[in-house]
Amino acid sequence: MHNRPSISRQPRILLAEDNEVNQKVALRMLERLGYGADLVVNGIEVLKALEHTAYDIILMDLHMPLMGGVEATTEVRKRPFSRQPVIVALTASATNSDREQCLHAGMDDYLSKPINMQVLRDTILLHTPSFPPVVPQRPTPGSRTSSSSLPD
Repeated sequence: MHNRPSISRQPRILLAEDNEVNQKVALRMLERLGYGADLVVNGIEVLKALEHTAYDIILMDLHMPLMGGVEATTEVRKRPFSRQPVIVALTASATNSDREQCLHAGMDDYLSKPINMQVLRDTILLHTPSFPPVVPQRPTPGSRTSSSSLPD
């Protein structure tokens, strides 16, 4: 009898970000860290996405059109999901007041932009301990490697 290696999946990540540049940078950072992510551009789309997929972690921009991150988080926390996702705020505003507002709304963590890739990796690992760490992708020759932080 052969022992089959267990197939482990990576955490399901949802990126909620309306700024196209920030979307590209964040998705590329996640890719370089070995993660994939789905993308939505506002809180309403977050709620719709959660109806179809059980995300493990949501990286949530605070300031988005139609429904921002704080309001979306409040709505997510009201929903009777079998397992609530971890929600990490992404914002250019780094005041203690903003941090407290995020945590009060039900967010689990808070990252200030520009986001450092190592801090992003550490945050994902902290909040998804049941998943094995992924091996980051090495940049290919000729690729840009300067996008190690998410702009404001």
